[in-house]
Amino acid sequence: MLQPRTPILLLLEALLLLLLLPSAPRAAATPGSSELSKAVNVTWKSTDFKTILEWQSTLKDYVYTVEMSSSKANRWKKKCIRTSATECDVTDDMKDVMEKYSTRILIEKQMRTEDDIEEPPFVYAPDFTPYLDTNIGQPIIESFSQNGTKLRVVVQDPHTALRLEQNYKTLRGIFGRNLSYTLFYWKAASTGKKSEKTDTNEFLVNVEREDYCFNVQATILSRSKNRKSPESRIECTSLKKGLSEEAFFIIGAVVLVIIIITIVILSVTLYKCRKRKDSAKKDHSPLRFP
Repeated sequence: MLQPRTPILLLLEALLLLLLLPSAPRAAATPGSSELSKAVNVTWKSTDFKTILEWQSTLKDYVYTVEMSSSKANRWKKKCIRTSATECDVTDDMKDVMEKYSTRILIEKQMRTEDDIEEPPFVYAPDFTPYLDTNIGQPIIESFSQNGTKLRVVVQDPHTALRLEQNYKTLRGIFGRNLSYTLFYWKAASTGKKSEKTDTNEFLVNVEREDYCFNVQATILSRSKNRKSPESRIECTSLKKGLSEEAFFIIGAVVLVIIIITIVILSVTLYKCRKRKDSAKKDHSPLRFP
């Protein structure tokens, strides 16, 4: 006769049965909202008000939508909708350079299903104020000249990416007197630098009668950070070249004067010789009596 199984024995049999059964397939794990947000690194890239939002992502089969807002706007404005790219040009949406803009990126599956009813996760970019945060591009020296002890340097006023009606705004047009330029200059045969500042786009400095090298740098005076631009390319004057050109023109003028004087002298001499010949003919001609 079989003895009844004890509860302990029944429990052991149940555990053994679970171990022997084949395991059921598991559903593929989907990243949570926090994991998606951490997978996207957002940065701003902006120079002379050309502003692009960039992000680095390790996600596959996902698309992105940029949304923007500001203190003057009561809603989020969509930009670069469901793009697979990792950047979005928002220059045209930041025309008010003094405004502070809030921006976020929505992260969605590339192929959505009926089960995707939750609001897609998003990641915020740092707030951005173009007037304070755009980088100033490398200045360009438009022209320069050295006349004796006067060095004149003109800095180009670059156009920005922002339009006013049909024309692009210039850097000076946006910043006004807050845009300052510094001229660094030194003798070509030396390394000791001097500097001059101006709140215009032109320098006129006193120098010695030697060759000089120089470059310029822009500064936004009203900023507490991100104030300076990269320095421009170095340019140099060449007095020797200037003197040789001047001497060339002087010599040319002297030669031209000599040629003119020679022609005049020859013309006068020929005229006098011809006149003498005519007089001599008259003197030697026979006398005629009536």
